[in-house]
Amino acid sequence: MPDESRRFLRVFRDLPLVLHTSAGREIEGVMLDMSLGGFRFQSRGELEVGEVVTAEIPVSHDRTLRIEGTIVHRNMKDPYHYGISFPYWVQDRLAGLFLENS
Repeated sequence: MPDESRRFLRVFRDLPLVLHTSAGREIEGVMLDMSLGGFRFQSRGELEVGEVVTAEIPVSHDRTLRIEGTIVHRNMKDPYHYGISFPYWVQDRLAGLFLENS
């Protein structure tokens, strides 16, 4: 049963991803789950809450989704678990992508 307190339903996926920071760093991680509002991932790379990143997420063998988001949560132990929030225009784009593929 979905968590009724959440604004968006989450889809649980273990997908490799690469994050690019504004400082030019490239950090590898694994997506844990995704919703239209953001996603959670784990990584050994350190990021700060408030940092803006661009995520590259493979959605098929020939398609990679590039999404900009902001780090909104981080635990304090390695491997780090992070939460990323998407701006509203990305939420609209993802909703269209999900509808297109349903």
